[in-house]
Amino acid sequence: MNFGPSIAHIASLIGDAARANILTALMGGQPLTATELAARADITKQTASAHLSKLLDAGLITVQSQGRDRYFELSDEDVAYLLESLMGVAYHAGALRLRGSEQGRGVEPTRGARVQPDRLETASHPERRTPSRSGRIRAHPDVATIARNEGAGPGDHVTGSVTLEAMLRGSRWASALTSGELDLVCKEAHERIVPEGAVFAQAGTPADHWIGVIEGMVKMSVSLPNGRESTFTAVSAGGWFGEGTLLKSESWRYDVVAVRGSRLAYVPRAAFERLLNTSLAFNRSMLAQMNARLSLFIGLAVYDRLLSADTRVARCLASLFSSDLYPGTSSFVKLSQDEIGLLSAVSRQRANQALHALQQAGLLRIEFGGVTVLDVQGLWRFSGDSEVRDVPRNHR
Repeated sequence: MNFGPSIAHIASLIGDAARANILTALMGGQPLTATELAARADITKQTASAHLSKLLDAGLITVQSQGRDRYFELSDEDVAYLLESLMGVAYHAGALRLRGSEQGRGVEPTRGARVQPDRLETASHPERRTPSRSGRIRAHPDVATIARNEGAGPGDHVTGSVTLEAMLRGSRWASALTSGELDLVCKEAHERIVPEGAVFAQAGTPADHWIGVIEGMVKMSVSLPNGRESTFTAVSAGGWFGEGTLLKSESWRYDVVAVRGSRLAYVPRAAFERLLNTSLAFNRSMLAQMNARLSLFIGLAVYDRLLSADTRVARCLASLFSSDLYPGTSSFVKLSQDEIGLLSAVSRQRANQALHALQQAGLLRIEFGGVTVLDVQGLWRFSGDSEVRDVPRNHR
């Protein structure tokens, strides 16, 4: 065929590894500078500029100048969904990217994540084309991708080591259900995979699912028109959120953003409401979870006005070890110092100082890509909270 659209030209542009990394970095919907994209693609700024020029000429990305900076983003929704489709094919084919350290250890890509193809929303669903606050399309990828994150710890990628069904059956609330009730929830639930930085639940949009974190970590935050952002809390593997929004039949009042590549469990609103209407034990489980979250938020409102940076970081890390909210948290917390600073409302430099102070106190150990928490109750005491907390069994 010698006429019509040149698929080969577009494919050759996307097929280059560095340009693919650049495009993947833009999938979260946030405009990035050439310097930021160079870091994400692990190339020099000069090389990134050459690749960006080719992508601009092809119409795959756009650029806007703000002062002395130039910000790049995907040109439109068609490009976003083309990339989603390619990433989905790569995922199901087992073509997953590994870090150099993992390749050296002989870690193999896994294909075990139970993404149900019939459940995946694709470009044929126009309702997924959600405009961002800037009026442009913000992509909501549901496919496996490993967004490069230099501050991430070993093994920080979507592995599929825990299946959707295993996560559902292992959740704390699941023990309150009969076998028949739980079997039905497992049939109704589906999985979604989002890359680092993706806003997969946006303030003002309908809340149609109760969401759990199978792998990874997400954060709840609000953004102001002037660009300032406030983060309420993070939800790690094993945690669930959105029950209060569903109970009040509201739209999301905050953005939910993937701190790193994450696998999510989606339980439809209808299933959640059915359990509320038919299972007294499930209602008690939800009361316990909402009470735990209320306690967390009251602590944020009170202590964030009174605590020093060191104690805010201590409280932030301790709050990730709630048996009601995050029963699956491991001792090694895969958070970069940037992320810890963001969740604690302090700068990265101040977070670094606080972590060293906590390490000297014997409460944690700073490691590559995160921290190992040695004494959860000690972190609470350090933050001025003498109450004995119920932490996951493996941390007592």
